[in-house]
Amino acid sequence: MGWWGYGTMAIVTAVFWALVIIGMVALVKYLSGDDQTQRDAPLASSPADVLAARFARGELSETEYRDRIAALREVGRP
Repeated sequence: MGWWGYGTMAIVTAVFWALVIIGMVALVKYLSGDDQTQRDAPLASSPADVLAARFARGELSETEYRDRIAALREVGRP
């Protein structure tokens, strides 16, 4: 076996162990239930709480947040 044989064997071994490690990490993440949908599940039930959560995550600017809260308050008035 020449130098190319040892080089190929080293590359194949490195790829094999990388796949094994990636598979183990994916399995642990899957079994622990650590997915994005659980973390982003809304805990708030009112529209104001939903707006506050979106503002806290940076999805809304301060102006948008204030405008939408004001609109909610106007709709809530009889």
